[in-house]
Amino acid sequence: MFEYFTFSKNYKYYLSIKQMRYFLILIFAFLFITKSYSQYGPLYWKLRGYDNITNYRSVLAAYDKKDVTGAIRILDSISNIYSSNNEFKLNYVVQNEKGAMLYLSKDYANSFNTLNNNIIQMNSKKDTLNYEYAIALRLLSYVAKDWTQLTVSRYSYLERQLNVLTLMKDSSEIAADCMSDFGLSYIYTDVDKGLPYLLKAKSLCKKLKMKRSLMVIDNTLANQLSLEQPYLSIQIQKNMLQTAGRKNYADSIKLTMLAYLLAYKCQEVELFEEAIHYFHYADSIMHITNNPQYKLIAAIPLGLAQCYSKMGNKDQFVEYINIAQNAFNTISESRSMSESMFNLIVGSNYIPFNTDSALYYLQKAQDILSIESESEKKTMSIILNSQALAFQKKGNLDDAIQKIFESIKIFAGSDENNDPNFICTNGYDNELKESYLIACDLLSENITNIYSKELYDKTLNCFYCCDTLMRRLAINISDEKAIFDYSKRYKQLTGDILKIQNLTNQNPEIAFHFVCNSKAFQLMADIKRHSYISTKDDSLWRKKIEIEKNIKLITNKKTNATSNQLKTLNDSLANIEKDMLLDLMVINYEIMKHRKADNQYFINEDLIRITQNNIEEEHLIIDIYQTEKKAFIFSVSKNELSCFTIDNVEKLDSIANQFYISLKTGGNSSASASMLSDLILKPIASNLSKRKSITFIPDNILYQVPFEVLPNPNNGKMLIYDYSINYHYSTALWNKSQRNETPKEYSLLAIAPVFEKNKNLTIDSYFKGAHLEDDYLNNIKKESLCPLPYTLEEVEEIGKLFKTQETNCVILTKKDANKHYFFNSFLNHTIIHIATHGYASKVSPNHSGFFLYSNDSNNTSYNNLDFVNMNEIYSVKTNADLVVLSACNSGVGPIYNGEGLMALPRGFIYAGVPNVLASLWKVHDIKTKVLMVAFYKHLLDGNNYAKALRLAKLDCIYTGHHPLDWAGFVLIGG
Repeated sequence: MFEYFTFSKNYKYYLSIKQMRYFLILIFAFLFITKSYSQYGPLYWKLRGYDNITNYRSVLAAYDKKDVTGAIRILDSISNIYSSNNEFKLNYVVQNEKGAMLYLSKDYANSFNTLNNNIIQMNSKKDTLNYEYAIALRLLSYVAKDWTQLTVSRYSYLERQLNVLTLMKDSSEIAADCMSDFGLSYIYTDVDKGLPYLLKAKSLCKKLKMKRSLMVIDNTLANQLSLEQPYLSIQIQKNMLQTAGRKNYADSIKLTMLAYLLAYKCQEVELFEEAIHYFHYADSIMHITNNPQYKLIAAIPLGLAQCYSKMGNKDQFVEYINIAQNAFNTISESRSMSESMFNLIVGSNYIPFNTDSALYYLQKAQDILSIESESEKKTMSIILNSQALAFQKKGNLDDAIQKIFESIKIFAGSDENNDPNFICTNGYDNELKESYLIACDLLSENITNIYSKELYDKTLNCFYCCDTLMRRLAINISDEKAIFDYSKRYKQLTGDILKIQNLTNQNPEIAFHFVCNSKAFQLMADIKRHSYISTKDDSLWRKKIEIEKNIKLITNKKTNATSNQLKTLNDSLANIEKDMLLDLMVINYEIMKHRKADNQYFINEDLIRITQNNIEEEHLIIDIYQTEKKAFIFSVSKNELSCFTIDNVEKLDSIANQFYISLKTGGNSSASASMLSDLILKPIASNLSKRKSITFIPDNILYQVPFEVLPNPNNGKMLIYDYSINYHYSTALWNKSQRNETPKEYSLLAIAPVFEKNKNLTIDSYFKGAHLEDDYLNNIKKESLCPLPYTLEEVEEIGKLFKTQETNCVILTKKDANKHYFFNSFLNHTIIHIATHGYASKVSPNHSGFFLYSNDSNNTSYNNLDFVNMNEIYSVKTNADLVVLSACNSGVGPIYNGEGLMALPRGFIYAGVPNVLASLWKVHDIKTKVLMVAFYKHLLDGNNYAKALRLAKLDCIYTGHHPLDWAGFVLIGG
């Protein structure tokens, strides 16, 4: 089962999601697939001609009264009549029905003989291309699955059945179910083999309106592909629950199961309030319909107990854990999980409240379990992990470390000293990652109390193994929210290693390694995923973008239907959305398959060595990393790495925020600037005196700070007077930007819609649909996008500078400044200059972007707006070396814990642009024009980007501009 703990130390631990998913699949299969076998119903009544079978309804009546012997006796008498009259085709149906009833009665031997003899009979008559031959093979596949004495595999019967129907060119319900069976049989062991059959079956089921089969297929796909896409899976499950039938008694079974699955999926990603709602919903359906599902009688209160445990609600936890235990003890033959698993879940959820009870139940789970199978090994690992956490909560670190080492050894093995082998390349990535995460937390806590070289080495081994596994697993995640979760966990791992006393002084290169990988973790993972796409064929990616656009449109229509109380329309749209989300999950999976084999962004090489090889003699990197309590300032030069700590991170953030607000509002920022300089720059003053350029890599609120305004601790002047300054999201990405060659000659694309006066600006319909959750964008008014007349002068003057040097230059203004022309021209220039209104979404980072005109060919008045967002930029391949976002707020956005600033420049970095010039606040377009023209003048004089920007800013200073007018533009890149 899926677990999540929150202790006073705020340490989070998850049990294996794969194990959770397997458990859900078993329950789903029981309720949806095997249900039809417990109450027999004829297969494909019309196709197989049941109405032509003499006395067949008498057979059904006998079977429904549980008189299996009587039903078989009637079938035998019917068979004798057909045989004597040479009515072989009708006899095939009768024999298959007999075999099916014997199978459901668990008389596997007689069932096999009956069905096999029927197959032999059809072979002898060379009558093998018919439905009954296929049905016999299908039923034999069920017998092969359940009868352990049969040596023939289930797959051989499924393949034969599929071949028969293929030769018949059949597209009936039988073919749909056959492909579904085939896909379901393979999907859990070989996704690539099972997936195509499930997709074909889904298409045919939709055409034939086979709702029950569709539900099985959809649920299977959503579960099987959910490991890397959990939030998409939740949305699919919500749509399935919303649109499920509510007409009859049988529908209640489906509703119960769908609600239960949705509850566990919500719990999986810490949406505990939602999980509790859906657990109660599943339980209420069973009570209202008086139709208890015995597999869930204990599972539902157990799930509720888990939720209340994670939320720290002891009273509710105790109430539901007692209900779950009583229910589990009364349904011994219909349990949804083993006794060992049940005790594991009970014990692990007792940890926040009573460690003695937790250890008692965990020991019961361990005593019952034998670790002969792979699944049992994984369960044992989870038991040991939970015991380690219980001992840690109890304050017994020695026993906790012993337990976690035992867990690691299950999959990593042990050395001659019986210590774990500390490996991360044996195929148990998820299992070892969970154990290493706990080990890192335990060892970092223990080593501060008891130090030894041996323990120190083991601690570092654990951290490096966990580091490798987390980064390797992260690049397979397709779900944006899920990678955020991973980012937070990796930042927590980095926080743990930084707790080790004297690490930053004795081994700053180790601390630096984790800080580098923790900063912009999601950004590096996304860049890696986007690099999977072939440069020759990006059809998958284009299809993904199109599906995402259509999903947003459907979401918009659903919202309107809900507000207007149009339930039928809303349900119809929910079904469409569900299918689109499933298509998106499949596309994401296919994209992952096309990934490159290299591990460019996630490596365990010596990052300090790589960085120092890239640094020039007169350059300095200042990398700032914040935990909940401290800030770590790394200073990296060609031959030196040092680190110092700011112990009061709240004070640092408060001063930084005060400085930012006073600066962007034109207030007096000198006092806060001096305090910030004393905190960050004064300790490295001697190192600063030797440099001419600096790269700042900030964290959290410091992303909003233009450091060039801070006083130089060596002379009191603003840093801009002495240094060329640029910024980046992480040192690892800065290293990447150093591998890009500067263009031998520049070519410019400049775009400025201007937004002239007296134009009645409106928003494109897709744009509205894509931003429902964002009040600003959804309710934007004409006056929100005021005219930018000086942007026209800006791009025209810049164009003249380039044309003077006979440089390739394309200028798109007014009516030509639309998305169509922009994306058509984007690929072919080294510098992209965008002068327009920008927007940073605080709700969804991927909705940050900038405004252009719509592509609408009928938009003759050019008053219809459109929007370019980060998601669209991600999909673009470009040779651009620099993008200049001469737009207000283009460099700002929400700051996410563990991920930093989510702003528009990240989208261009995703797209492969190594350098982006963006703004931190609103700047008047006249002042912007002056700065931008000066920047390009100095660039074309032969200066690099950072130096050209510095000289342009100095020009502004010398002409009397305040920091408000020039400091907001920062260079992100090399």
